[in-house]
Amino acid sequence: FQDKAISPRPTADADAKALHAMLTNPKYLGVAPERAKLLLSADASRDAVVKAIDAAITSTGPDDLLLVAFFGRGTSAGDKPCFFLPDSTVKDRAKTALIT
Repeated sequence: FQDKAISPRPTADADAKALHAMLTNPKYLGVAPERAKLLLSADASRDAVVKAIDAAITSTGPDDLLLVAFFGRGTSAGDKPCFFLPDSTVKDRAKTALIT
């Protein structure tokens, strides 16, 4: 994180890679690799995350399973939870974090 007020989560990328590997493994869920999007810390700007979620929603049908997993830090912005992204700041989290 660029903001020193946000503590990093050292295993976040490894955890995300492990989940992605499990979901795309035919032994488990067997999601086609082109249907699974993995964003790691270096790639996970707010715009990239929003774009990936929008693309997933657009390409998902009513009977499809859509799984979105976040590995990192979060807090609240007002009465809503938010997830910090590498370019988020605590002070401006209402604008820079991902609010659910």
